[in-house]
Amino acid sequence: HHEHNLFIVGLICVYFFSAVEKLRHKEWIDGELLYYVLSSNASWFPLPPLGDPFFTLTKILTYTLIVFELFSPLLIFSKKFRIIGHGFFCLLHSFTLIFLKFPHFSLFLLTIHMCALKLISNEE
Repeated sequence: HHEHNLFIVGLICVYFFSAVEKLRHKEWIDGELLYYVLSSNASWFPLPPLGDPFFTLTKILTYTLIVFELFSPLLIFSKKFRIIGHGFFCLLHSFTLIFLKFPHFSLFLLTIHMCALKLISNEE
């Protein structure tokens, strides 16, 4: 059981410090990074410029990602929110696995969150 907690602390550190690092970069703070990545050659399916509605949506998604990463200690370690937290990160990594050209990282973290959900279901 202690190994599980150590595993979770490591996972929380990855997300929390990722969010802190994102807040040091203008593209993340402006909420523009996701839009530019999805319309670049970093995407398996580069999207054409779709105008303001798409830009606004990606901006909201960019900020949502940062907020979830900042609150990852609460979302992943708390018994009350951990299913929501792991579920959100499963969706995030499924999205990046499908759309972005760095599948190994996404597949690795998706697998970790799915294993964590399995451990949670075994505990209850």
